[in-house]
Order: sequence, then structure tokens, then C-alpha cells
Amino acid sequence: MIARAPWREAVTYRDTWPHEYVVVGKDGQRELLAAFLHRVSQGEGVECRFFHRTQKYLFLGEYKYWALRDGDETILNRALLYKDRRDFVIREGDTGKREELEEVIEDFDVRDLWPNEARDFTPWLAKNLGLLGEKLGMELELVSQEEPVGAFFLDILAKDVNSGALVAIENQLEWTDHSHLGQLLTYAAEFDARVVVWVAYGFTNEHGEAINWLNKWTSDAIGFYGVEVGVNKIEDSPPMPYLDLAVSPSIEWKKRFGESGMSPRTEKLRDFFQSLRKELWRTDFTSGTPIGRHDYENGMQGFASTLSQDITYQASLERDTDAWVSLYVGTAGDERTNRIFDALQKEKVQIEASFDVANDPELKWMRDDGTGHSGVHVLSNCSIDDSPEKLEETRAWMIEFLLKFREIFEPRLERILSEVPSDGRGE
Repeated sequence: MIARAPWREAVTYRDTWPHEYVVVGKDGQRELLAAFLHRVSQGEGVECRFFHRTQKYLFLGEYKYWALRDGDETILNRALLYKDRRDFVIREGDTGKREELEEVIEDFDVRDLWPNEARDFTPWLAKNLGLLGEKLGMELELVSQEEPVGAFFLDILAKDVNSGALVAIENQLEWTDHSHLGQLLTYAAEFDARVVVWVAYGFTNEHGEAINWLNKWTSDAIGFYGVEVGVNKIEDSPPMPYLDLAVSPSIEWKKRFGESGMSPRTEKLRDFFQSLRKELWRTDFTSGTPIGRHDYENGMQGFASTLSQDITYQASLERDTDAWVSLYVGTAGDERTNRIFDALQKEKVQIEASFDVANDPELKWMRDDGTGHSGVHVLSNCSIDDSPEKLEETRAWMIEFLLKFREIFEPRLERILSEVPSDGRGE
């Protein structure tokens, strides 16, 4: 179709921006325009800037193609490629003549523009999420910078405005390495991010393939992106940062994105427990305490004990009017679970007397709840639909009792575990 089209020279632009064009309706090129638009819609379009105007181009062979409206007609244009950065960004002072390639386009060291990744680059990217969003095909909104995850920090946590999906962004002003890949996965898991973005100076083949592999084999609800960051400088012009998409999910994933998001209620529960975790990082509760299982749909966040993965501290908003803080004891053998719980309950009077807090709580002791677990619980009235002020009070209440539970139960459990044999027989 391209070869058969009656391309004509844009004579007016012969000495400035030489190109060819067809008038789609007049020249009978609707099929050609449809093919162009289809390929752009499938993700082949590349966003470029012509002075202050941004639009999508299709790069085929020695030409780049773009469409413009002129009244009731559509004009399909093509121009020979420069095969340098001017194919993507046209600035003041540029001309359209391909032979004028003497202009010096130099790679500018990213560290000269952003000496420190955390202090310089991350704040810049947080303020320019629109640029990143354009590359991802999303509208990004900043949630937070340097979001704590245990002893580490996620560079940027963002949200896609249209789908509500959380976006985890990890930056690296160097070539990619294994440690940042591990950090990226850890942070994504912590925040249940549906979009995971690794921004780096360059991607090695191994790490590019790792991102492709993750897109192939992980849940369809998650998309992984690799974005390269660089800086260009043309002669005396100021340094110009740019972002290039290096690795991305499939076109099919992008089409499905946003179709399986959380319900509004689940989103509220997720936000509540993420804020809870963030505040806990600032206390001694997190000293050696790993994050446990969470279930936002059912309103639950667990924290594993340092003593055993079968002992869990949990905060939950499981029903419309109940907020709980719990200690769960559950081991591979139910008999051993009962022995541990019974030994703990023998100290019930001393334990309950240890809760020196306002409005002494009524602890609920539940031996074997039918799931192989036994637990101690404290209850308060709360709903996820409460006012922000009431939810903040509930979050503070949960933090107070999580800290108390660990302080009071952990030393006793350590002693009891040493006394109860692992095979469940006892003495």
C-alpha cells in the first residue's frame, strides 16, 4: 500500500522540513490510513516532539510517518529519517535538512545532572511522573517518595489514576544489577503493586530477559517495565533528560490492564493497612519481625513472630463493626499447638495484669478455632467505612496493642517453645 500511494512533495517545506504527503480522502488512501492507525494502536507508535508539539510517529524502513487533520481531511505524511536523536526531538534552531548532521549531539553524564540518586534524581522523577506515564501509557499520580519497607526504602510509590493500581518505581543511575532486581521484587510484593517499573541508566541483556520472563510467567494482573534514563546535550543547549522504554509487558496485557482492579472497599482496606505498616516501621515492633501474609479483600494483615513462622501477630478489620488485634499459635501438629496455648493460658492472670493501658481490654482466649490455630484476641468497634479521623484512631489502637502483644507474649512464647518438644509428645 505504501509503495502504491501517490506521495507528493510538500513543496512549501522543501528548504525547511522536506517531506511527502497524501490526502487520505482525495487520494483514496483510507485503507493506508487504517493500517497506519492500527499499527499505532498496537503499540508501534513512538511519541516524538516537534518543537512544542508532541505526537505519535510510525517508523518504517527509511521513513517516519505521521497523520494530521486539515479541516475535514486527514493528511498522512512521511519524511526520511535522520537516524539520530533528532528523529525523536526537534528543538528551536533545528532544520529539516538531513545533510546538516554536523550538529554535535553528545551524551551527557547523568551524574552531572543528578549527582545523587536519592537526593537529586528521585525528586526530579517524582515531579515529572507525566513523562514516565507517557511512556507507560498511564496517568501517574505520586503517592509517596522513599516509602519504607523494613530497613529499606522504595524510591517512588505512585498510582495509575484511571485504574487505581499502585505502581512501584525503583531507580538506578547505573547499569542494572542483581541487587536492584531483588529490591524491585521485594518492594512490589510489599505494596501489592500491579505495575512494577525499573528505571536505570542501562539494561544488561540478562536483566532485560529477566523482566521479559517475569511478564511471561507471573500473574496476568502484574506488569513489569524497564525504562532507560539518559541526558542529551546539543551544542550550547541545556541538558535534556529523556526516558526510553526498554522492556514492557505484551500488548495484550496493556489492553487488559485496569479490567481486574480492586473494588473500592478493598482499595480502602489496602490503604489502611499500608499506612499501618508504614507507622509500625517507625517503632521497635519491626526489629526482626518479618511481614506476614496479608489479605486486603478480607481486611487482614499479619506479622510473623521472630520465634516461629507458626506464630503470628495480626491486625484485622474483618467485619463491618469489628477491629481485632490477635496472637495466633498454630503449628504443624494440633497437639503441639494445644500444649503451647495451654501453657500460655496458665499465665492468663499475669498476662492480663501486664496490659497497663487505658480502658483495660478484655482478652478473648480461643483454644483451637477449627483451623489448627489457637489465639488470644482484643476487640474494638470499627468499620473501614468510618471517617478518616475514626480510622486514624483505630490504626493507633492497633499499633498500641501490636506493640503490647509482642512485648508481653514473645518472651513467654520463647520459654514455652523451648519446653514443648517439637514432636508434640511432651513430658
